[in-house]
Amino acid sequence: MKESVAPMMGNTISSVLLGGLALLVVFATLSGRKIPLLSNDKAALAALVILGMAMCMRGVNRVAATGSWAHPLAIVGYLLGGLILVLAIAVLIGKPLPWVSTARQAVIATAILTAVKLVISTLHRLYF
Repeated sequence: MKESVAPMMGNTISSVLLGGLALLVVFATLSGRKIPLLSNDKAALAALVILGMAMCMRGVNRVAATGSWAHPLAIVGYLLGGLILVLAIAVLIGKPLPWVSTARQAVIATAILTAVKLVISTLHRLYF
């Protein structure tokens, strides 16, 4: 059965918009610019995690559609997502990890881990 192009295009557009917003949050945080509702680094971290979770839902839809829950790339994605959540929660509640002690460092670490997760998700989509 042939898959419709319309839902795939909607997924791509929403993923690009969410990714663009995440990049905007990271850029604004690192450059010291203020965005309404994101008045400090902790608020930016929370926004980045929420955007990342929304992007992750797009990838989970793909994993569910193909039934590849136990694929190694999917498992690595789960682990990275869990690490991002642990990092963000620890910093947001004031219990920083030894390798990330400030909210700004957490934003950088979250951005890097999210980028790695995005690459893994793209590889999973291309090869499975």
